[in-house]
Amino acid sequence: MKYDVIFKCHQWNDLIEEMFDQMRKFVLNGDIYIQIDNTNGDFNVNYDKIHVINKKMIEEIGLPTHGGFWYNGDYSTILFFLDKRNYDYYVTLEYDVFVSNSIDGIVNSMKENYIDVIGHQLPPTDGPHLKECIPYYGVNIVEKSLFCISFFSKLALSCFYSRRLLQSKIRDKYRLNEWPIGEAVMRTECKISELKYADLEDFCDNLDHYEWNKGSLID
Repeated sequence: MKYDVIFKCHQWNDLIEEMFDQMRKFVLNGDIYIQIDNTNGDFNVNYDKIHVINKKMIEEIGLPTHGGFWYNGDYSTILFFLDKRNYDYYVTLEYDVFVSNSIDGIVNSMKENYIDVIGHQLPPTDGPHLKECIPYYGVNIVEKSLFCISFFSKLALSCFYSRRLLQSKIRDKYRLNEWPIGEAVMRTECKISELKYADLEDFCDNLDHYEWNKGSLID
């Protein structure tokens, strides 16, 4: 079994490097890449496994950037997957996620239990997120998860990309302005394609500070 960890960032500083080094303590058997989004300019990172992406690359693989680039977390993961398809599992985390548990152990559990996706379930989508999804899914099927740190099988990423390509054709055919956010696409796809989903809380002591819009100090 081969797996990789994708550490996503669009900037670099001492604090981000500290978070990266903290994560590396909990990866013994996986390959670790720093994925750099240089859409807004280049920056240097002293590391041997770098994967550079930008907004233009999404358009080159047939997907629109209308709904945003960085905020559609599936986009950057799909780009990595298309470039490096030789892994069985893909772990992604954003630069502000603090890791304190064995990533090896979680990936091993995925293999043993045939899990395709690990995310953190969010309340039912409403407001603009639901509005963006309705033309592609209808009303009652949409679910949403938080994917600041997430775990995917190769099958899951293949399904995500296929779904996005289909959605792109639907968008063009009906000249839609809406575009579903990645957090909803990745979670809802688990239901549509019968991917086995597990919640992150089952693999962590707690998720008290796991929020998309709130920072916490490192003790």
